Amino acid sequence: MISQTYLDSLRSRLSEKPPTWAREMKATTPKSRKPKKTGGEHATQTAVLQYLALKKIFAWRNNTGAVKTQDGRFLQFGQVGSPDIIAVHGGMVYGLEIKSAIGALSEGQKQWSERFARAGGVYVVVRSLNDVTGLF
Repeated sequence: MISQTYLDSLRSRLSEKPPTWAREMKATTPKSRKPKKTGGEHATQTAVLQYLALKKIFAWRNNTGAVKTQDGRFLQFGQVGSPDIIAVHGGMVYGLEIKSAIGALSEGQKQWSERFARAGGVYVVVRSLNDVTGLF
């Protein structure tokens, strides 16, 4: 059983501002084509993965994207629209898409969630750790 103290510490870390060096690094990092997870989404994702690990739920970060190789070709990985985290628990497969309080699903994410649900999966938009503690 996860203690309430630990859950409270995860929640408090979600509300903290990033350290100064992280803000400075962000200001000098070149912009990419695909929007990155915001500080809040990244913190929520980390907290969710830690929570699932503590509950001993089989789950992983589902990376997607593309990288340009040295010879100029693009190497794509993952499926467009697939969720940030995949979890398997009690014979069910869960797709957990991490979003900020105002974040919306892209068209690709909507299509992927519909296909996933038709196949029997449970697709959940997660806006806070509480959304996951209520599931597992």
